[in-house]
Amino acid sequence: METLDSFISIAYVVTNVVSVGQVVASYRLPTVARIVFMLLFAIAAFVNTRTVLDTPWVYQSYADYAIPLYSRFILGPFDKIIQPMVLSIAVGQILIAGPCS
Repeated sequence: METLDSFISIAYVVTNVVSVGQVVASYRLPTVARIVFMLLFAIAAFVNTRTVLDTPWVYQSYADYAIPLYSRFILGPFDKIIQPMVLSIAVGQILIAGPCS
């Protein structure tokens, strides 16, 4: 469990550093930032689609790290609609990624 917690902490820090970098790049290098955003959303759509079609139960594991209200949603109503919900999110991610190119 300690290894998982340290992995999540590292992922959290890396994600925030990349986010701040994207904010700075949006101001200084808007074309580069736009391409990076396009790639991030396209990759996220691919990963979400692949994951929800192959192993949809993975999304329930996020309940362990969520606040109690959100955890109840993940383990309750979301459990019955994982595939359509995540596929809808993936479509939105593709729509966001598309016009950026």
